[in-house]
Amino acid sequence: KMADITAATQDPMAGGEIVRFADDTPTGILKENITYDKIYELIPSPSRRQIDKLYQKALAFAYRNGVTGVHSFDGSEAFTYFSDLAEKNALGLRINYYFPVSKLPELHENKIYYGSGTDYLRLAGIKIFADGSLGSQTALCFNKYIGSKGNYGIEVTQPKELMSYVNSASRLGFPCAVHAIGDKAVANVLDAFEKNRYPDFGARHRIEHLQLVRKKDLNRIKRLGVVASMQPSHCPADIKMIRKYWGKRGDNAYIFRTIIDKKINLAFGSDAPIEPLKPIEGIAAAVRRALPKSRDVLNPKERISSQEALFSYTVGSAIACGQEHSRGYLMPGYPADFVILSDDITKISPSKVYNVEVLATVIDGKIKYRHHALNL
Repeated sequence: KMADITAATQDPMAGGEIVRFADDTPTGILKENITYDKIYELIPSPSRRQIDKLYQKALAFAYRNGVTGVHSFDGSEAFTYFSDLAEKNALGLRINYYFPVSKLPELHENKIYYGSGTDYLRLAGIKIFADGSLGSQTALCFNKYIGSKGNYGIEVTQPKELMSYVNSASRLGFPCAVHAIGDKAVANVLDAFEKNRYPDFGARHRIEHLQLVRKKDLNRIKRLGVVASMQPSHCPADIKMIRKYWGKRGDNAYIFRTIIDKKINLAFGSDAPIEPLKPIEGIAAAVRRALPKSRDVLNPKERISSQEALFSYTVGSAIACGQEHSRGYLMPGYPADFVILSDDITKISPSKVYNVEVLATVIDGKIKYRHHALNL
């Protein structure tokens, strides 16, 4: 009501939907950014004091869960805040930052290029949305959602526009991280990558989520060197929705084993705040493909080992942002960023991985978190 979205409000031409009752009155459900921007504009921004307090809480949460660095897709306001902290040497985490696609004109105007920044705040790419999500049935698919009257999802960014964005980013050396959940969205993204000059200097395009993919598109992903940037915690959380909306096609969802066997670069993350910033839970989800204490497994042949999941959370993530020669490994010359765990997750049974605790988190040789049970 405050945003003045009424029965007379027109739906966007593309990229979103105002869900309505039979008489065109809005139900209150808005699908995708283009429709809920009006809502965002009404939400007052927190004060700098509030943001500082919340950021310190976020850092403490990250340290308790063994996180030493993140790939940030937050908006440009976040980048301004990160930059201010970085100048004061107070960032607290290593951040690879991906600008929203709307900032491309400004980046060109100011001649800002890929890889700029410091050891703690580095410019790593451009974030684009190709479709929506599974839960809202807006992920763009080749086949309609089961039980729907012809719903195939939402094309948030049209293919020609997507190609234009990728081309614009490549002129600054920036790779693109494109949100694509449905199999048709994934195919659209690969078309855009295929028809544009590939980024240089170790930069790699990446597809975010890649939840549903046609097997025949895996060869293109491999050939183009695209990183599969996936979030294991979504897998067990989505089991019921996958079966309800995708049915048998769900066999092509979260195919971690197939992707590794194809030798496609696989990077794991959390997609926080959609899932908690807890890599241990993500590793457990990739290994078990089931919720804690549950025996309901999604496509068990796509399970991977704890060691493979650990690699994807460390080296895989470094590869995704073009830093595998300086991040991800415990090797001479690399920063002393590491975590001490209560158990060796590569040796315990998969059912026990969810119970592993972080005992210490160290960044650049400095202890950021220490469990009371550990003497250091």
